[in-house]
Amino acid sequence: MILNGKASSKLVHSKGYAIIQRVNNKAEDGVILITSANFTRPGFKGGNIEFGYISTKKQDIKDFKNKYNYLWYETGTDISTAIFKQKDFLFKFALLSSGVFLHKWSGSLSQQVGIKYELTELAKQRGTIAPELEAVGFEAGDTFTRQVLNLAELPKKEVSSSFIKRFTIETYWGRWCPSDAWKRLSSKFVGSEEFIEEFQSAVKDEILRGIKNDAYCVQEKLVKQGLIKKVKEDHLKRWFDRVQELSSNVDRLERIFTGYEVHKLPYSIEQKSDIIELFESLEETIELSKAKNIAKEKIMSAISSGNLSSIKLTSKEELLIDEM
Repeated sequence: MILNGKASSKLVHSKGYAIIQRVNNKAEDGVILITSANFTRPGFKGGNIEFGYISTKKQDIKDFKNKYNYLWYETGTDISTAIFKQKDFLFKFALLSSGVFLHKWSGSLSQQVGIKYELTELAKQRGTIAPELEAVGFEAGDTFTRQVLNLAELPKKEVSSSFIKRFTIETYWGRWCPSDAWKRLSSKFVGSEEFIEEFQSAVKDEILRGIKNDAYCVQEKLVKQGLIKKVKEDHLKRWFDRVQELSSNVDRLERIFTGYEVHKLPYSIEQKSDIIELFESLEETIELSKAKNIAKEKIMSAISSGNLSSIKLTSKEELLIDEM
């Protein structure tokens, strides 16, 4: 393309617009426009440099109509299947987005706040836990940790197994749960604030420093007895910092209290293959599951009706969650 004697890298491609008056299905009058302009405000009302040809000639109108018919009937493609597939995909995306995904937190609070040590061969020969280690708070597990915080009176977890069984469905990303159901349940949690407050009170800086100093004395004694291996100089400082960080992380403490992490759909609408795969894993669980499940019934109803309103909680279901 050349503008004012200068070459331009922008391409100009034509579009056709027409208003045609038909009499007995024959083009008798009208106007056609062949132009580079898109059917937009910048294209027709300034801002762009456009070229065009406008005509009211009958022959031009008939030629335009004939060319349009040729393109429509001879080279056109039926896109109804593609439109159906797109609607189907958007429905799946919307259905998955109408819920949250629950991930079971497999850890324990004691694992988070215990002081970890590596035992010597001498300690291992004394049995599951050497009496000297058990006496100062060691616990057996995947690793050996010493519990030094007084957390025995913290409130217990609140999410009932009944809720998980009736209002969630397993997928490869976690258990899908209607957003309204989780909001309803979590708004009724009793004890999470108390749990956080009591934990934070138990690990105040002055208390934690005293525990750290006592732990250092015990640590030195156990090393001399040959029951635990020597640790790095900053071992207890790193433990101190870890507990402090946990104390300030309210979201993490809530997760520890409930036993679940909660996430929204992790994919955007552009990630089509991931969304379809996740939806298929949801469908697979529904097909294989024989147990009565409210979330399953809601999804099946939404799919059969093509209406997401089925996902909303009924007043009876709200009452059921309140009782859990």
